[in-house]
This record gives sequence, structure tokens and C-alpha cells, in this order.
Amino acid sequence: GGGGEGGATGYFRIRGKFENQCTLAAKRIEERLAMAQKLDVHGYVMVPRNVVGRLIGKGGTNVKMLQRSSGASRIGFDKEAGGRAATQACTLQASDIEAAIGAAKVILEAVPDPGAPLEHKQELQRRREDWGGMVGELRGAERGAEPVADATREMAVEAHRAKFGSVCLNSDQQTKERPSELAAVDFEVWMLQRAVCTPFSRGENETANARR
Repeated sequence: GGGGEGGATGYFRIRGKFENQCTLAAKRIEERLAMAQKLDVHGYVMVPRNVVGRLIGKGGTNVKMLQRSSGASRIGFDKEAGGRAATQACTLQASDIEAAIGAAKVILEAVPDPGAPLEHKQELQRRREDWGGMVGELRGAERGAEPVADATREMAVEAHRAKFGSVCLNSDQQTKERPSELAAVDFEVWMLQRAVCTPFSRGENETANARR
């Protein structure tokens, strides 16, 4: 027997010449089903749309490497229906919420281009330590809110907790149909996503292009 969505059940019919072979086959099927049932946490992070091709790689080589290094059982990218969206959802599946968070961090760390100009790398590092900007954004309604002077990492973590709470940890928001917003679950994921998804200013891009 086996479970499925909505409580659906089914069965396998095993045929073999010897009883011990059928018993062994049944055991292996049960083990596979148990493993599949454990891999039931679905989540997503946002990545810049213009890096999706590089993250996937030719023939999917890069995304397969990301799966191995992150521990996720599956990584995919939602197909956006055109438009001018600057970001795209990267969905993943893992054994539990902690593993999903770890996988999300690996994916976001892979977003920056290793060959990017020094100015871009320095700006990304600055964003990862911009506690005042983070606190202002988390307390405010949108990106670009007034930065908070003398803010600390602890203040940013608390502001994240106050904004998102724990509702995103409900199991009904970790399914394939309703994946968990991992940036709302974990502050580090939110911080990394903010750093890589914030567009570079025109001045930064002009400086980077001049150096190439």
C-alpha cells in the first residue's frame, strides 16, 4: 500500500519465482516510499532573472552540481510568463526545513559571477553588512526605506522576526503547491536574497563596463 495527496492509497502487485525475491522487492519499495515521503519540504528563493541560465548551465550541469553541493533533492526554476520581472523563483525540495534553508544559502551564494568587477563584489559585501538598511527595510513597507542609524545585526534579526513571525513554518506552506518562502523563514537567506536581487545602480554598472 502507499499514501498520496489527499489521502489517496494504492498497492503494488509483485510477482516472482521465489518468495524471498518478492519479499526483498517489497522491502525495497517500502524503503523508497519512506524516503520519498521524507523529502516533502518545498520552498523557494528569488534570484536575478539574468543569472538563471548560468545557474542551470549547459545541459543542466550547473544545477546538478548545485543539487549535489546543497543537499537538495530537486532544484528548479519557475517559468515566468514574459514581462519585465527582474527576479525569478528558484524552487527546491529537501528532507526538512533546515535542509531547505541550507540549500537556499548555497544557491544564493552561487548567484554572484566569479568574474564580476571588483566594484560589484565590494558592493555585494557592503549589502551583506548594511544592518541599518536592512532594519529600515524590514520595519518599513518597501525597499529603499530610511536606514536606521547605529543598527546592529541583532537588530536586523529581530526586525526580521517581527516582520515574518513563524506563520511561514506551517507545514501547509511547505508543499509543492504552496512552497515555503525561505527568505521569510531564515534571516540569513533573506539577507543573501536582498544582496543579490537588489539591482546595481547605473553608476556602478557604468564603472564596471568601463573596466571591462
